[in-house]
Amino acid sequence: MSDKSLDVSSEKRRRNLVWGTTWLAYASYYFGRKTFSSAKHALEAAKVLDLKQLGYIDSGYLAAYSLGQFMNGALGDRVGARRLVGFGLIASAALCAAFASSSTALALTVIFTLNGVAQATGWPGVTRAMTEWTTPANRGTVMGFWSTCYQAGPLVAGPLASLLVHAYGWRTGFRIPAAIMVLVGVLVLLLVRPGPAPVGAGVPVAEEVAERRRAQRAVLGNRVLWSYGACYFFIKFIRYALQLWLPYYLHKQLGYADDKAGSIAATFEAGGLVGVITIGVLSDKRSLGRLPLSAASLVGLALALFACVQLVG
Repeated sequence: MSDKSLDVSSEKRRRNLVWGTTWLAYASYYFGRKTFSSAKHALEAAKVLDLKQLGYIDSGYLAAYSLGQFMNGALGDRVGARRLVGFGLIASAALCAAFASSSTALALTVIFTLNGVAQATGWPGVTRAMTEWTTPANRGTVMGFWSTCYQAGPLVAGPLASLLVHAYGWRTGFRIPAAIMVLVGVLVLLLVRPGPAPVGAGVPVAEEVAERRRAQRAVLGNRVLWSYGACYFFIKFIRYALQLWLPYYLHKQLGYADDKAGSIAATFEAGGLVGVITIGVLSDKRSLGRLPLSAASLVGLALALFACVQLVG
């Protein structure tokens, strides 16, 4: 076998390793998110937090998560995807463990708000790594399959958290997922490496900064990207409403046990697995286009929500 063939084979193995590790990494971030939604009823029943305080914690987390996306995107340019994701997971795990050891509303709010910043290392980091290990020709299909991580993560983390909270209490529901995140964070630090063409590789710093500023100005003036951003905002609005409050609603309003509520809430993620793969593959077909697929998905989401409201009453 020639040296060139060996190099190609080695690069393919490294690529697959990065794809798999980053998939696992982003799925694992949900172990630091889903426990709180699964533990809301237990925290309220134990008189640790009331309904208003639960809402404040969600608001603090989401605000920090939003701002953290900007900060961690810039940080990823400096430290690379491996460090950003690896240490981000470990930081989130430490904060979840601290949450499990606290009992006052103020401490819990501050800790989970900081967890929002740590959690925001995930998407900027893993997508940077995937950009380095994909090409424009295969990115839609690859990312369609790879993006199942944000469906598979809550599909596993939600029911697990609900089972732990139901069987052992809310504190254990945070500690065991934290241990899982630490293990995955270490794997990321050991296995993820820059791609064959890292972002910005070989470009002088001044030229890279100038190019980034030109790209930012182009984004701000691009109506199509603003439309995509608006669509994504409303999708996230629905997604986080269901992710953060569906187990609580199923328990409080419909009387389901904590573990059953968590399992039923996970069906939302199960449906997403099919959708994200299908749309990712279809998006690479020139005859369809990404914009019509996005529009059709939004219409489908609206119809599904309307049907759900009518059925639940």
